[in-house]
Amino acid sequence: MGERVHEQWVRWGRELGRLRTLAGKSQGDVGSDVQRSRQQVGKLEKATRTPSRDDAQKLDTALATGGVLERLWLEAARAGGFPDEWRDFIGLERKAVEIHEYQMVLVPGLLQTFDYARMLLRRARVRRTNEQLDMLARNRTERLGALDNGPELWFVLDEIALTRTLGTPAVMRDQLDHLIRLIDAEAVKISLMPTDAPHHPGLNGAFRTMMLSNGEHVAHTDHLFGETPVSSPERVAACMSLFSNLLAEAQSPGRSAEHIRNIRKGFE
Repeated sequence: MGERVHEQWVRWGRELGRLRTLAGKSQGDVGSDVQRSRQQVGKLEKATRTPSRDDAQKLDTALATGGVLERLWLEAARAGGFPDEWRDFIGLERKAVEIHEYQMVLVPGLLQTFDYARMLLRRARVRRTNEQLDMLARNRTERLGALDNGPELWFVLDEIALTRTLGTPAVMRDQLDHLIRLIDAEAVKISLMPTDAPHHPGLNGAFRTMMLSNGEHVAHTDHLFGETPVSSPERVAACMSLFSNLLAEAQSPGRSAEHIRNIRKGFE
């Protein structure tokens, strides 16, 4: 079986090969210049290896391109939108007619502001450049406007997700104002789970369910490294049942909206 070609980087790889040929260098020559093997350079040209921005910068220097490869790298990175493991998830999200989500400690990604998302991404134990952080935060915050079917959006949030300061009070004020605007526009429903809820059924972790336009239901659970799809019909049904139980214990959307406004006052 051949290696997988990353379509996002095909154009970049072809340009690398063209510039290398123009410079009269072999893949081995370029590899020596940038401390990569000939095979690694070949994989970059074939787009079976994903280049880093550091790769682009070093290759620009080795080939005296004046920054062409780095600029093309930035263009491809922005166009790529989401990491590979998120593509199916985002595709399903955009086809959904109903999204129900429970979060314990964070504002859901669909509802995050740019500054909130960027702060969260920066705190992850993954090295990213400022440009990568900006791109990922922008892509996350643009997801809500990209939903195709105007789905019903209903979220159950633990109160702590809104009372804990992420970053600075200013970040939280902006995030809470954003939630209030979405609620007032009737774009979303939010039900808060009070910290003193006596029968909290959702302590095993965050999850979401989605109903697609064909009536199919899918679910995802959150973990340290991202989202895991739930494929078993029985487990999807269990997630849907759990969401109903969460709604039964949480505050109503109307009372939750008032509660969110009060939380917002605490960040003045």
